[in-house]
Amino acid sequence: MEATLYTYTVKELCEQFDYSEVDGKGLYGLAGKLTIQPEYQRNYLYSENKSEKEIAVIDSVLKKYPLGLLYFNKLPNGRLEVLDGQQRLTSLGRYLIGKFSYMKVRIFYK
Repeated sequence: MEATLYTYTVKELCEQFDYSEVDGKGLYGLAGKLTIQPEYQRNYLYSENKSEKEIAVIDSVLKKYPLGLLYFNKLPNGRLEVLDGQQRLTSLGRYLIGKFSYMKVRIFYK
């Protein structure tokens, strides 16, 4: 298997992000060229347990930590589909379209 490394910004990955409320999954990104949750992928789980995992993804991005590699499969028609990273991408997209909010608050005591 041959792999090629590409670098995308969060903005590019989430461009035209589409999220299905009915199915509870991220559908498309990369301006519609990327299928985020193909049929063989598990359901989106990061929103469970008070969105702790969603928040961790957003916190990592805000702190400029790497999210790790995302693996895509290139289809014969040139479209891409996510092999690994669907939970992280859906978290990013959901945050950017306002499906959940995150605010880190520091409390100082005297």
